[in-house]
Amino acid sequence: MSDEHTDPNEPQGTDEPQGARQGATAAGAQQRPAGETGWATEEPRPEGAEGVAPVAGTHGAEGTPDAEDAEGAMAEAPERDRRSWLAPVLAGGLVLVVAAGLGGWALGHWQGTRSTEQAQAAHIVGPGRAMQDFDDLPRRIENDPFAVGEVDAPVVISEFSDFECPYCAKYANETEQQILDEYVATGKVRIEWNDMPINGEKAHLAAEAGRAAAAQGRFQEFKDVLYEASKDVEGHPDNDIDDLVGFAEKASVPDIDRFRSEIEDGTYGADVDRAMAIGTVLGVNGTPTFVVGEQPMSGAQPFEEFKKAIDAELDKK
Repeated sequence: MSDEHTDPNEPQGTDEPQGARQGATAAGAQQRPAGETGWATEEPRPEGAEGVAPVAGTHGAEGTPDAEDAEGAMAEAPERDRRSWLAPVLAGGLVLVVAAGLGGWALGHWQGTRSTEQAQAAHIVGPGRAMQDFDDLPRRIENDPFAVGEVDAPVVISEFSDFECPYCAKYANETEQQILDEYVATGKVRIEWNDMPINGEKAHLAAEAGRAAAAQGRFQEFKDVLYEASKDVEGHPDNDIDDLVGFAEKASVPDIDRFRSEIEDGTYGADVDRAMAIGTVLGVNGTPTFVVGEQPMSGAQPFEEFKKAIDAELDKK
């Protein structure tokens, strides 16, 4: 497995994935020893689901896990014909049905104490309903720890990112705040995060850590601290569990012992596997990848490109 990333302002280069795990299955992710991170089974992508080729400012991945790891998350649906990177999946007759995978708890259903709600929400994965069109991609769930912005904002940006991806860090440090200030703060845009850890074991571990932070209501703070620490790192930051704990402390995660334990125990490993499988089914094969309303975008594009896409989507409303 190899990946490639380029930047519009830098020479094109290649980068080998860090610590890629081979041969683990989805079931293994459920049963692995404490501290292990699992990868989904690598199966051929559904016919026609070519996805988006990596472009400038993305990390690309080959051999990412596909729908086999989504634990029955696909079912038949009426054929649709849409010219987009999602169209091959939809036209192939696939409906992506996503649930949290927690006993009888479904996405959007909240009960119990605030602490319980946060713990449940840390398991949120993928879209909130069957995927038949772009309109089905946003979750629009109240109290979603992986989202910022009004739940009924006219435009939702669905982001697929990796904590070990330098171009995800570039977007987070150079572009995201401008979107937050101009569009999210004014109620026009909502941003929803989706795990897509294509860069090996440490990326998977960091995604699990993000969910452990979410379980204590500090995902956004953890994300900001981690990407800030990656700002001046060339290539992959290669964060280990001690680094992740340090970020959690800086992000004011209340119970650090619980945070570390949930990472070591693999509490969120299966959720990360499922999220990655869903992204693969949707055709995401590089990070960062975004869907701005109904417009796909790949790479750490400058704010001006996001502004064009957002404004075009707002004009449709």
